[in-house]
Amino acid sequence: MVPRLVEAATEGYTVTLVDRMFGRGTDFKCKQCDKLTIIQTFIPETIAEEVQIRGRTARQGEPGDVVLVICPAHVTLMLAPPAGSDIEALSPEDVKAQWDASEINKVHPFQDLREAREAALTLERTTQLASRLEQREKANAFAAAMLDPSTPNRLELLVEHLPKRADNDAPYVFLIDASRSMICSAEELPKFARGLWGFFARVGRGLGAVSGRTRWPSVVKAFNTVIESIAAQNPETKVAVIVFGRKDETCVLHVGDVGDINESLLGDVEPDMNTEYYSAFHTALEAMRAKSELFDDKPTRIIFATDGEDEPSSKRNVDAAIRDLCQEFTIAEYFGLAIDMDAQAPGFKLLEQAFRGSNVSASTLAVEVVTEADDSADALTAALREATGTMY
Repeated sequence: MVPRLVEAATEGYTVTLVDRMFGRGTDFKCKQCDKLTIIQTFIPETIAEEVQIRGRTARQGEPGDVVLVICPAHVTLMLAPPAGSDIEALSPEDVKAQWDASEINKVHPFQDLREAREAALTLERTTQLASRLEQREKANAFAAAMLDPSTPNRLELLVEHLPKRADNDAPYVFLIDASRSMICSAEELPKFARGLWGFFARVGRGLGAVSGRTRWPSVVKAFNTVIESIAAQNPETKVAVIVFGRKDETCVLHVGDVGDINESLLGDVEPDMNTEYYSAFHTALEAMRAKSELFDDKPTRIIFATDGEDEPSSKRNVDAAIRDLCQEFTIAEYFGLAIDMDAQAPGFKLLEQAFRGSNVSASTLAVEVVTEADDSADALTAALREATGTMY
C-alpha cells in the first residue's frame, strides 16, 4: 500500500499530503513528472530532521524545490522552550524579525534557538533519569530493610513508605471515556457487521442491542454511587467531570461543588467517536485554568477511566499536557481505571510514567465490566472508591 502511494505522489499535477514519518527514508522517484516540490509547513525540532525532509527531493541530480510555508505563531509553539529553562521564548513578531534579518536562517531556520532548546531538553531528560535512579535506590533500600528480620519497627516503616493520599476535601478530576466502545465491544459482533460498528453505535445504541454487552450503564451507576459518597463527606468538595472521545465540544460536564451534581449528569451522555487521551488531559487543563480558584494550591486527585488504547503517535502530546497540568496545579495522585483491559497495557504504563516523571503518585487498577448486571457496576464502584478514598 505505502509503495503505491509513494509512486502515485510523483505523478504529474498531483498534491500529496504526508506527515513527518515520510520525511526520512522515503524515495520519491520523479518518473512521471518534471520536478518534485516539497512544501514544508512546520519547523523540525532538529537540524538533522530538516535535512532529511529536504532530501526527499532533488535526489541524484533530479530537479526539485523545497518551499517553507510557516505561520509565525506556530513557530513559537513548535520551538517553545521547556518549562523552567532559561531560554527566552520568541513572540510571533520576534520570529518574523529574526527571519527577515538573516539569510542563514532561511537555510536552517532558528538554528540557535533549536540547539538551545535541544540542550535544555537533554538536561531535562538527564534530570528525570537521575530522579528515577534515586527513587530506585530508595526502593531497593526499603525492600532490603523490610526483608531484614533485624530491622526495628518494620510496620511503622511500611506505613511511612506508603503513598500519602490527599485530604478528603481535596478536589477531584474525573476523566471518563465516552467513546463508542463504551456502548459495547466490537469483538462481540459477527465479522460481517464489524465494519458497521460506528453506524450502529450512533443509531439508537443499536450496537449494544446486537452484542448484548454494554459498559456505559455500569459506569453511570458506579459514578453516581461514588459521587453520593463524596457529597456525604463534604458537599462543597470541588469536582470536575470531563468526558472524552466525543465529536462535539461539550466535554466539560461539571466544575464546582460535588453537591450540585445530579444523577442524570452522565446518564444524558451518548457515547460516540474514538478514545483519545490527549483530549482528556488537555480539556482537564483548560477546565482547571478556567476555574483556577477552585484548584490552586490544593492537592488534586485525577481519576482516568477508559476501555481503550490511544494512538501511539499522540504520546508526545499527552506527555506535554500532563507535564503542563502538573506544573500549573498541585496534583497529589493519579489513578487509572482499565475497564475490561490489562492494567499493564502500554497506554496505561505511559500515563503512569508521565505522572511519575512529575513526582506524582500513579497507579492503575483493572476492572471487568462486561454487562449491565449489578455485580459489574459493583466492581467498578469498588474501583472508584479505591481511587477516591471514599468509605464504603
